[in-house]
Order: sequence, then C-alpha cells, then structure tokens
Amino acid sequence: MSVVTRNGDGGVTRSLNGKIVRKDHPIIEFFGTIDELNSFLGLAKIHVGSKEKEIVKRVQRTLFKVAARVGDPERYPDVSDDTSWVEEVITSLEERVGTDDFVVPGASEAAALLDVCRTVTRRAERRLTTILRGDPRLLNAQIFLNRLSDMLFLLARSVERSNQE
Repeated sequence: MSVVTRNGDGGVTRSLNGKIVRKDHPIIEFFGTIDELNSFLGLAKIHVGSKEKEIVKRVQRTLFKVAARVGDPERYPDVSDDTSWVEEVITSLEERVGTDDFVVPGASEAAALLDVCRTVTRRAERRLTTILRGDPRLLNAQIFLNRLSDMLFLLARSVERSNQE
C-alpha cells in the first residue's frame, strides 16, 4: 500500500470517525498540532536524561490516546488516569525545582526544546477549546493538555537544574 493516495488533493480528509472534513477544519488543526507536539517531544527526548526520557515516552503514547478520544469520543476512552499521572509527576517536580513565575527559555538545549513542547501544548489546548464548544465529552482531554503544559514547564526547569549541578 502506497503512502500516496491522492484522496486529500482536493483539500479534504477523513477524520477518525469517518467523516469527510476540510483540511482546515478545527479537528484537523488539532490533530496537526498534536502531531507537531509529538515530533518536538521526540526531538527533546534525544537531549534529556533517562528519567525524563521515560516521562516523555509516556506522554507521547498518551497523545495518541488524546487524539483518538477527540477524533471519536464514542469509541475511545477518556484520559483521566493519564491526567492523574501527570499531576503526580508535577508534584514530584515541584518538590525538586519549585515554581518560578517567569523564565526566559534557553538555559540549555534540552530545556529549550521542552519549552517549545510546552508552547505547542498550549496551542493544542487552544485548538481543543474550539472543538470543545461542540462536545463537552472532551473536557478531560483539555484538562490533560492543561496539566501537560504545566508538567513540561517544570520538566524543563528540572533539566536546567540538573545541568547546573
């Protein structure tokens, strides 16, 4: 089977639930942002230590679940358990690094990449907010993304601190 299908040449694509939508539809914008986030996380993963690498791997797997849930909330499960895990990681990171109000990104390459991931997560959350207006079943996916951006902020600070020690 070829990657080239020509099905999208007219500016439309098929969503997870089988509906044909324009490529600029909010749900396709959301999927694209999640894909971008997952790619940046892959890049960040190369530059972090083993403990952070395991966290990033789990986040990457969870992003597939989030996208599936948003694409077809009838068929795919909620991500509340994943949100609880992120909150546990946040608690652990807060104990290590505290919480600074404002940080200028770039203290290290790894931390800067995690900060890029954080900002892309925020964009994904904004895209999902548009979709959420039509489907409150997606609220837990939005909560996950909100917590994820907090976790990525703290993970970047933790990486910076590790580089300073």
